[in-house]
Amino acid sequence: MTFTDQTGTQRRRTLGLAPTFGEELQIAPDGDAILQSVARVSGGRYDPKPTDVFAADDRVVDRTAPLWSYFVLAALLLFVLDVVLQKIHLVWR
Repeated sequence: MTFTDQTGTQRRRTLGLAPTFGEELQIAPDGDAILQSVARVSGGRYDPKPTDVFAADDRVVDRTAPLWSYFVLAALLLFVLDVVLQKIHLVWR
């Protein structure tokens, strides 16, 4: 905002507003001990190297489940429900 003071001098004033961040965004101590214990209990690894994460191993998926039929059925049911609700005029009181 620009204004002229009593002496005739042009002045500029800036006003800002900054929100405070929630507790989840505040800097907190590292939870390394918790992460290490979770990795130990679950059989995982703590702080692996990126090459180790993407390295091929001998694990395979025993069974796959085709999910497309469930999604098609859900889409058809939602389509029918949409058509029915458009044709019926419900009055909510």
